Amino acid sequence: MIFNIRNFAILTSLTAGSVHAETWRSDLDWASLEAKLSPSASLIDTGFSDFQEQCLPEFRDKTALDRTNHDLIDQPSGLCVSQMLCAYERCWARPEVASRTQAQRALDEPGLFDDYD
Repeated sequence: MIFNIRNFAILTSLTAGSVHAETWRSDLDWASLEAKLSPSASLIDTGFSDFQEQCLPEFRDKTALDRTNHDLIDQPSGLCVSQMLCAYERCWARPEVASRTQAQRALDEPGLFDDYD
């Protein structure tokens, strides 16, 4: 069962102050939004490929015991958050095994992200 994620937003937008014609939602006034940001803030043009390259390996290529939030910090896209797994019931991405023991989860782990290759 998937729950809604609260307080999580991703802005797909522009870089270096120039609006790209093919930017997602080019009908929106990204330049006006950028002008309202504080000097230390910026809008980043990002997409699924950035998530796949920067975030997914932490979950796909490592066992549960080897994963760390520190490897997700400061990725350029800003998309990597460990809380994404908590969109699932009991923060486990495989609800059919949510009630199994930790030992069984460890046995199930090698095939957890095979569908993402």
